[in-house]
Amino acid sequence: MNFELKGKTVVVTGAAGGIGSVVVKTLLCDGAKVAMIGNPGEKLEKAAKKMSEFGEVKAYGLNLAKAEDIEGTVAEIVKDFGSIDGLVQTAGILAADGAFDISIERWDQVMNVNTRAMFFMMREVVKQSMQNTGGAIVNIASMAGVRGMEEPLCSAHYSASKGGVVALCLQGATEWAKYGVRVNAVAPGGVRVGGMAEMTPPPQVTDPVPLKRLSEPEEVADTICFLLSKGAGMITGQTIMVDGGASIVGH
Repeated sequence: MNFELKGKTVVVTGAAGGIGSVVVKTLLCDGAKVAMIGNPGEKLEKAAKKMSEFGEVKAYGLNLAKAEDIEGTVAEIVKDFGSIDGLVQTAGILAADGAFDISIERWDQVMNVNTRAMFFMMREVVKQSMQNTGGAIVNIASMAGVRGMEEPLCSAHYSASKGGVVALCLQGATEWAKYGVRVNAVAPGGVRVGGMAEMTPPPQVTDPVPLKRLSEPEEVADTICFLLSKGAGMITGQTIMVDGGASIVGH
């Protein structure tokens, strides 16, 4: 699918695996240049080498829990690529714990990566590049950020962090529109990545989904890339559900 992103520079967090790696491939195949952000180490380097077969890519190791390091990483990307046209934030911690089992340390860990780091990454990209050139930001939220979830999917810290993602998109879209920056979120339900890609989901997982299946990561990636494109030029401050209709039914 052609999203007319040729020559654009897009930063992708969580780029070494899962939805992030599919987003990177989709962007590269459409002609974009990609700055891949992931945890420092061999996994990120291997992922970047593999993705280099599809286009121009460079890896940047960053522990997102250390928000104080984000400014320097963004500055390095701007120096290497000249400007940043798009930001996709797929990095996050998936957590499913009952409320009575969540420690203060675990709460802080999930919130720091899923919400705090997301804000500071957005801010630095806009501050260092997009306030001069415009651009588009797409953050990964979750169905859990817009509705309650029953056990074993309930997770107060995860839901709160993803609800925060939705709020950050609303605020960013409002505050940075004057710079020509659009900010949206994509909220998947179940996605066939990682362990889910290797198994047939049980009926209790797919039965509540009107389309009776999980999303493919390519479907999430295509939605993200559309929101980065000129075709979405009047879409901002929105949370797009990619969940087969699960969020619209009362299960």
